[in-house]
Amino acid sequence: MNKKNILIAGGCGLIGSTLVNNFIVKNNVVVIDNNKSKLSILKKEKNTNNLLIFNSSISNESTLKKILAKCQTKIGKIDVAINCILPPVNSRKKFEDIDLKYLNSKFNN
Repeated sequence: MNKKNILIAGGCGLIGSTLVNNFIVKNNVVVIDNNKSKLSILKKEKNTNNLLIFNSSISNESTLKKILAKCQTKIGKIDVAINCILPPVNSRKKFEDIDLKYLNSKFNN
């Protein structure tokens, strides 16, 4: 398998960090997260050239475009993008209680 460029939004959370640990062995990994302290720890733990870290949110389109342009310059196009971002705690519901229209608005953009 060829080395892939994998972007993980929310890469410092439980699921995101597990994915980072698994993918970074044979791939370039881009982590976007708004937790500056966890990003700093991740950078120190991994200390590798195939990890790009951005302290940001993906909710701002112009910021995301700038991040993707930096990725393009450093590693090339993104092959895989994974969103591991959780909604704010006060907006979480049981999965079965989430309105289908809400899910469609979040996943079909």
